Amino acid sequence: MTTMKNTTFLNTDVIVIGAGVIGLTAARGLLLKGFKVTVLAKHVPGDENIYYASNWAGAMWASEAKTSEERRLLLATYGQLMRLARTEPDAAVHIVRIEERFHENPLLEDPTSLWFSEFVDDFEVVDPKGIKSDDAFICSYKLPVVDCPVHLQWLKSQVTSLGGEIKRQEVASLSEIYAAYPQSTVIVNASGLGARTLDGVNDSKCHPVRGQNVLVRSEQTSKLYYHTQGEQDTYIIPRPGSKLLVCGGVFQPGRDSPVVDAATAADEIRRTNLLAPHVVSKNPDIVASIIGIRPGREGGYRLEHETRQGSQNKVHILHAYGHEHNGYSMSYGTADALVAMVSDLHWESSIKTRQISL
Repeated sequence: MTTMKNTTFLNTDVIVIGAGVIGLTAARGLLLKGFKVTVLAKHVPGDENIYYASNWAGAMWASEAKTSEERRLLLATYGQLMRLARTEPDAAVHIVRIEERFHENPLLEDPTSLWFSEFVDDFEVVDPKGIKSDDAFICSYKLPVVDCPVHLQWLKSQVTSLGGEIKRQEVASLSEIYAAYPQSTVIVNASGLGARTLDGVNDSKCHPVRGQNVLVRSEQTSKLYYHTQGEQDTYIIPRPGSKLLVCGGVFQPGRDSPVVDAATAADEIRRTNLLAPHVVSKNPDIVASIIGIRPGREGGYRLEHETRQGSQNKVHILHAYGHEHNGYSMSYGTADALVAMVSDLHWESSIKTRQISL
């Protein structure tokens, strides 16, 4: 008679480092697959620290992709966020129409730049002359936007209601986890910018990317505007649930100042007014200026698996960090990839256990 014997891997928690959008979507995905999950994080939903970038993101789905893997992550996330917008009102995801403008025609430089056009809802090319625009190319389609603080709270409630645990704990090293959770053999490293100082990872490619936006109160929150021109793209991202507009943007690699730059804020209002004067006036009702430090990484995000020796067992480290401004755009796709990795490890462990038991 064949008997099945559980291994430590089959019974242990998956430890997730980080409670940003990447860590929480991964935790939720793993719990939905039946895995036990413990999230350890310095910052948790509700925190307003500038280094908790997930709380401050503009959080529009963006199509920027350089590789086929990035496209897969983006498309998977697009589909899941659109579904959440239609079926989970508490998730604070909304579907809006974007008017995306380009100073130069993107197809002339890269014929594949609009690769997403056949996958998104209601894509169309707009005649710039029809709206009296000096831009070379304009397109429009539907996409999801996320009200970040509310969505993070929803993810937190999802994790806990599914049986997961979220602990406020700053993790300084992987060895801490080996010691505190000796039976755990899977760690998801979604530590964001923390990967730079996390002992055992110490990724020198990580760097801060400062963002600063202006929140404007408005009743016109059904459409998103995005203008690609030069080094600083300009956007007006609606928050339909809270009647706010996120006006920006600024990308400042290597900077992490917490001080609001008044000149930058004024320039953002100037640029967004030029982009859509019927939406953002020259003197809008400004609610606040917000700052978030995005987790940048030279060469792009890291999504890979490696094996280390823990205190008692071999430990599988699944790295998922450095998404910079694409954290929300790639969040659910990244979670799917991590769940697939853990599921494969679980299957391999089950096969080995069965072979030993025969």
